[in-house]
Amino acid sequence: MHRTITLLIMAITSLLFAQDEWITSIPSKSAPASEWEAWRARRDGLAKSFGRHDERREGTHNGNRISTVFYNYGSIGQPSNSRSLVWPAGTSNRDYAFEFGMLVAGEIVDKNRQRRHIISDGLDTGGDRSTQGAVWGWEPKSGYARPGQSYIAMSHQPSTWPAAWAHVDDNHDGKFDGAWWGEYGVNVITADQESFFVMDDSTNAEFLYWPDPIGNPDRRGLGMDVRVRGYQWAHTLAQDCIFFIYDVRYVGADTIKKVYVGMYGDPHIGGADDYSDDDGFYDTKLDMVYGWDHDFRGSPDGWRPGYLGYKFLESPGEPYDRKDNDEDGMVDESMQNNIDDDHDWDPRFDDVGADGVDGDLNGNGIQDGMESWDRGERDGVPTPGEPNFDEKDLDEADQIGLTSFSVFEYGTVWPSQDEDTWRLMVSGIIDSTFDQTKDNVFMYASGPVQMARGDSRRFSIALFFGYDIQDLYRNARTIQDIYDAGYRFAKAPNKPRLTAVPGDGKVTLYWDSAAEDSRDPIYGKDFEGYAIYRGTDVGFLEAFTITDALGNPKMWKPIARFDLKNGIRGPHKIETTTGIHYYQGDDTGLVHSFVDSGLVNGQRYFYAVVSYDRGDSLKIAPSECTKSFFEDPPNSGNFVPDVNTAIVVPQAPVAGYEPPRLFGAIQPTQNEDGPGTGLVTVDLMDPKEIRDGHRYVLTFDDSTQGQTVFNLYDRDLVERDTLQLKRRWKYTRWENVNGAPRPADSVRVVEVNLTHGRLIVGSLTVTNRQQTAFIEDRDYAVSYSEGRVTVLDTMVMRPNGDYIFHYNRQLISSSPYLDGSDRNPYEHGLKVVVKNDSLLADGRRSRFITGRCNYQSIVEKYPNSGVAYPADYRIEISDKFQEKSVNAKAAKFRVYNITEKTYVPFVFFDVNNDSTIGDQDKVVPTTLINGKNTGTWQVRFFLHADSVIYRNGVPVDTVAIPPIAPKAGDVYLIAVRKPFSWRDVFTFQTMTSTVREEKVRSALSSIAVVPNPYVSASEFERQPRTQAGGRGDRILYFIHLPATCTIRIYTVSGDHVVTLEHHAGLEDGSQAWDLLNKDRLDIAYGVYLYHVEAPGVGEYVGKFAVIK
Repeated sequence: MHRTITLLIMAITSLLFAQDEWITSIPSKSAPASEWEAWRARRDGLAKSFGRHDERREGTHNGNRISTVFYNYGSIGQPSNSRSLVWPAGTSNRDYAFEFGMLVAGEIVDKNRQRRHIISDGLDTGGDRSTQGAVWGWEPKSGYARPGQSYIAMSHQPSTWPAAWAHVDDNHDGKFDGAWWGEYGVNVITADQESFFVMDDSTNAEFLYWPDPIGNPDRRGLGMDVRVRGYQWAHTLAQDCIFFIYDVRYVGADTIKKVYVGMYGDPHIGGADDYSDDDGFYDTKLDMVYGWDHDFRGSPDGWRPGYLGYKFLESPGEPYDRKDNDEDGMVDESMQNNIDDDHDWDPRFDDVGADGVDGDLNGNGIQDGMESWDRGERDGVPTPGEPNFDEKDLDEADQIGLTSFSVFEYGTVWPSQDEDTWRLMVSGIIDSTFDQTKDNVFMYASGPVQMARGDSRRFSIALFFGYDIQDLYRNARTIQDIYDAGYRFAKAPNKPRLTAVPGDGKVTLYWDSAAEDSRDPIYGKDFEGYAIYRGTDVGFLEAFTITDALGNPKMWKPIARFDLKNGIRGPHKIETTTGIHYYQGDDTGLVHSFVDSGLVNGQRYFYAVVSYDRGDSLKIAPSECTKSFFEDPPNSGNFVPDVNTAIVVPQAPVAGYEPPRLFGAIQPTQNEDGPGTGLVTVDLMDPKEIRDGHRYVLTFDDSTQGQTVFNLYDRDLVERDTLQLKRRWKYTRWENVNGAPRPADSVRVVEVNLTHGRLIVGSLTVTNRQQTAFIEDRDYAVSYSEGRVTVLDTMVMRPNGDYIFHYNRQLISSSPYLDGSDRNPYEHGLKVVVKNDSLLADGRRSRFITGRCNYQSIVEKYPNSGVAYPADYRIEISDKFQEKSVNAKAAKFRVYNITEKTYVPFVFFDVNNDSTIGDQDKVVPTTLINGKNTGTWQVRFFLHADSVIYRNGVPVDTVAIPPIAPKAGDVYLIAVRKPFSWRDVFTFQTMTSTVREEKVRSALSSIAVVPNPYVSASEFERQPRTQAGGRGDRILYFIHLPATCTIRIYTVSGDHVVTLEHHAGLEDGSQAWDLLNKDRLDIAYGVYLYHVEAPGVGEYVGKFAVIK
């Protein structure tokens, strides 16, 4: 078969015209990166003069163990870019790709009635361009990434999303604006990490052909738009796979009879400099090609590469040939015919409207104001955009499968050679045997399909890795499972939002609880816990130590794990991978903060807090969310954390440091005068977030029966938003269809959502730029709980103008977490924990608090229809008759309700009828209920038991304890554990960290250099990009410095080396030095002196050594 391909290529080559200068000027693969960069800069500079080129963006997929750069003109990887298909992610010099890219080929008749074959591609090397540099291939369409930044839209980075997605050609009516454009609906993120962009071939002006000469006379190319999505899952089963889905849409006027789609792939297994000894194999049953390094020695340093697989998953459907191409029993099924061809649309689950999202926001199935219906929702018939129908149902495509596969050596055929590429794509040859130990290039194709205006054809591929051939095939099976499920795979919970606070030899982590309410698309609400990872490299490679049964490292080992107390613990029943069962936890209970101690000051640490689910006991193991970082700018080594990751350098604080402090009544109420007896604690978690002098108020609301909530607000905080009012449609009337409501009418409203919700009622003021004040309930209405302002008079408050909103807000609003958990938001660096009490007698605190009486007692709720009443009482002993009890017993004591500050009636069971409290007597305070005195708590008194004498643990005798009766002036406390109520108010004030000048002067002698001596390299130094080898930055630290000082470094002979200015926050008393002198040259080995001068404080002189 290989001989056939070779002869075909030779025949094609004999007919070629001379290659243009872009082909002949391509640097050799072994050329240095600088030469490639210069070549790209010249090429791109020329291309920009033709327009559209400035829309090009770069993206990085790193949602699992694969990390790769990709581009919104169709290229996966980039020549001479070490970030192209890196595996495992976080390593350096472990890239597996030169370049991959998608192709669309079509046969057309040009203006001169000549039959032509147009190939549209987006490849850097061999891609089609004019001699002047114009791109004859894919270019990105505008409106699919946020302007003013350089990155492709990514699901986990809202900063990359456009504020308004382009929708002239997509008819989405703005429903995705401000949200993620998910394949299955608004804000529906199918995978753990997704990318999305759109490109077209409208700049491909190589031939005299216009796909729509009347409707769009400026457009060239084949008339193809391509929506491209990348998917990555973090689950262990899928952590070595990445998917790319291509949705090719034809917008031309005339039907194209022959269209082929395909992929060009140039792997480099063994690294960028080890490309000439690749071996490969094509598995015709799985439509999968895979490759490996011939000698399993990569460059540099001889590392052992794994296997790279490339699987063709989905081919275009052909609904016009009257054939059952995919042998599924359906002929010419289509994803665009508005018919549920395979009858799998189920109104019980799929009737969710065009946005693909159930509008019943609280999921209770009834109309209660918590609905956001859209077109087609709950109407009982399939609507485009709903699951299992048309474009959202992969089974409704009559797929024709892979029709050609070619292998050739790099440089023998370029995609810019249209006729050569066309012949290979249409050859119908599956080249399953080919030369080994070559720099081989692969080309897939599927076709022909016919495309009329508005038609859409999909195809998809997966790139994946394995440590060995068995591991590769296991991953191939997982890939097929994911595709067969319509890209619906078990998805980890949402990511928690992490904050990391560096300290002295420690790092404090705290995160929110958003992950706990997330829902898996398959298994529903299945959150189980959090795992915490730490590393000194971006890939957490030193924690990647859990191996499978074959010895292949497969999982990371966390430094801590916290899970729900729900009886789910230990290893999961289902294997995560060969021989590994995910550890689910130990029923520890959830926490939302963690202090990692014993760290090295000056060392850079990478942290991740990942959420994980409980999997399924029959099918699939638990999933963790991703833990990734964003390199910005690309290839710089400057990493930006995701929401659940952090980069931290712990350091000692400045000299004279005083930590933040708390003032106020945050103490457990354990005295006689407080109502609620629960515990409120406030911890200062984040010194940089503490507000100086701010006063806080914590209140409780028990007005809702059966539930008490609490609120926290800052009396000194005033929020200020400057926002524009916007028009939108709001549903106002519903009809009942099939037992469920659907929207039937709507109205346009002008409103705006403030930055925060939970506003203090009455605190909002609204003005415009001209300082005109507007009046609530006349000019606007406000939802204080949701933070939404709706205009009532649009003649007064006009849309699209800037308005200024001032308001106070609750930092914590109506929190039900009074169980001692830390699920409340961490606002202003404060961790607020409330532990409420149940309404019970407090036997530990109930006792004689005045006098020497040694009677014992038992306090309990009065057994005869008594009520548990939230009050403490004092029994005040007298030597005179005070009053009669409710049951007409004379008593030489009174009962005082401490909580309500009043004397109350009581019941007295006087066994001896002596009017005094004695052995077996009972006292029951009462309260008035429905006009009747009702018993509350009963205290029973009895004499102290004899004391037992033990010898060697054996009782040998008893000693009688003489009773001491109560006397006048004695007081007995009936203590009750009382839940918080509206009467409980806590106030406190915060003070930020400070420096005490007298401590600074005495601390100057603590200034030091670490490490000292500096020996060639130190543990403080970061590795270059990753842990994978080579030395990183040379660095040492001056520590325990004052907040502001100047450090001058000299040789022992007095020559000035460099001056460092130190200005840092109070929590960081260190200054790094890169061991370069003032001319930015490396210093010599030897002994150095340093002089620290702190204005107004003093000076210090020390020395350090740098040795080999």
